[in-house]
Amino acid sequence: SRTKKNDGFTALHLATLNDHCLVAKLLLTKGNASINAQNISLQTALHLAVGRQHLQIVNLLCSKDANVNLVDKDGDTYLYEALRHHTLLQLKQLQDVGDKCLNKLIIGWS
Repeated sequence: SRTKKNDGFTALHLATLNDHCLVAKLLLTKGNASINAQNISLQTALHLAVGRQHLQIVNLLCSKDANVNLVDKDGDTYLYEALRHHTLLQLKQLQDVGDKCLNKLIIGWS
């Protein structure tokens, strides 16, 4: 689960991309997956989950204390990713499942 392909994607990245929440949960609880692993674009599973609106996985990653301050190669956090790609309704849904992440991010800014 810590093994990366040449593109830096781990099993957790792939589970996230494919919206396999149960697989992601198993990797985090039983597979010793690194929740904050970054691919060659410096994206974490949280960046990918937000970008694809995989809300169950966003919730899972937030509940497992994903680092909300990590930035991708463009300098974007998961929150910027959400703001750039989603409608207001989608942002509300992300907020509903990601309040823990959002609260951590806001506390980090204060």
